[in-house]
Amino acid sequence: FYTYFFLSTLSIISIIIYAIQTKEQFYPIILYLTTSKVAILIGGNMILATTFLIGRIVKTLFFGSLRDAEVEMLIEKIKY
Repeated sequence: FYTYFFLSTLSIISIIIYAIQTKEQFYPIILYLTTSKVAILIGGNMILATTFLIGRIVKTLFFGSLRDAEVEMLIEKIKY
């Protein structure tokens, strides 16, 4: 999971740096980031990775370390 989050962070940073280097003003940068299909895909991926990270933090904060049986029971209760 940490590799996925690291690569997602690296990709969002790289697309922002690319936008800053190719477009020099604020409005064209924002326009590029909101209209480019690749930038939208990378942004959505970062939102997904951040959601997973927040979920893990909340689980660890409220439940601590869980055994495998407890994790399965928690997943079953969340489904229904």
